[in-house]
Amino acid sequence: GMFMAAVSEIARRLGWPLLADGLSPLRNHAAQVPHLITIYDLVLRNAHAAERLKPEVVLCLGAWPTSKVLRSWIESSGAVVWMVSERAGNHDALHTRAQPIALALPMLASLLPVAMDVNGYQRMWSRYEEKARPLLESLLEDEDLLPPARRVEIHFKVARCAFEVSDKESALKHIGITLALVPDHRDALRMRMDLDAADPFAHAAGQLA
Repeated sequence: GMFMAAVSEIARRLGWPLLADGLSPLRNHAAQVPHLITIYDLVLRNAHAAERLKPEVVLCLGAWPTSKVLRSWIESSGAVVWMVSERAGNHDALHTRAQPIALALPMLASLLPVAMDVNGYQRMWSRYEEKARPLLESLLEDEDLLPPARRVEIHFKVARCAFEVSDKESALKHIGITLALVPDHRDALRMRMDLDAADPFAHAAGQLA
């Protein structure tokens, strides 16, 4: 749609990494969106990586991100934050020193210059993203040696990461294991509802249980 096209063009022109929110539709179109980063939660939990990746400027398109890890990292970075929204007003939920810009995203995209050189910061983010993906599954190699509570935590985290990168099959697999261990795990139940909502037949079938 128009949102994806505008955001993709902004990322292409700037050459900056694009950290897509966990609820963003951009995650469903990774092949069409340049410089997309989705596993930032895992990357930023590494103190060394978080420090190396500390930004100087952040362009927030629309609402503030939902990830607590990402919000905290931005807030503590001291970066200049620009909050872009078509509607004027304060969209800064954390009440930081963010500067509001009331502008439609397609208009913003058309006003930006095209970066001529490869962005080293974007390449650094991409390298961390590539390293993080295989680590998600490696977390599970020795899970039988872990206490039940830790196993639940790991499976739910893997499910959440899979959900964030639109890997529905893996997300459902690990949500199923989480709920097998703890049937009333509220966050896992909520995530399964979110996954089922995208599949009307699965949602309808769920109502029969």
